[in-house]
Amino acid sequence: MNVLHFGLDEGSGAKKIWGPHGGLEQPAQAASAGQTHLTGNVAGLRSQTPPLRITLDGSAFYVGADAHHWGRPVENLADERLSGSPETRALIYATFTRYAQQYGLPAGPLQLTLGLSQLPLSESQATATLKGVRWLKDTHTWEADGQPYTLEISGVTTTTQAAGALFDYVLD
Repeated sequence: MNVLHFGLDEGSGAKKIWGPHGGLEQPAQAASAGQTHLTGNVAGLRSQTPPLRITLDGSAFYVGADAHHWGRPVENLADERLSGSPETRALIYATFTRYAQQYGLPAGPLQLTLGLSQLPLSESQATATLKGVRWLKDTHTWEADGQPYTLEISGVTTTTQAAGALFDYVLD
């Protein structure tokens, strides 16, 4: 079976993904999804279109630009977020959803290279980071605005964002 390779930049401000058909950027704003729009009328303007709603394991999150206006903001910039916290999963699923909407998702498994802003310097920290992202190697299911998605990730490797930037510069 042919395994496709994807790159995911696990940035704090935005998630960036690159696959066989191209790339895109997803703002890294997440909010627990409530029942109503939280923001009042600002200068006569109000967004009536909610951001992408990701549902996973009984939890729902608004994800993307304006998400904090639609639900209770969830902000987690600690390295522990990589261990598969619900908001991190929602952000990654939103990124793959946007990729799927633009290019489609592979029917089979994919190999993921995860770019981290900083890789730990000690061997024990590196081991902990790799254990933390191990949850990604799995078959994932979620809903985005009521539409079901399934994605199989057969393998995960990590690298630094700096290494990715160097290759982008050299190869672009």
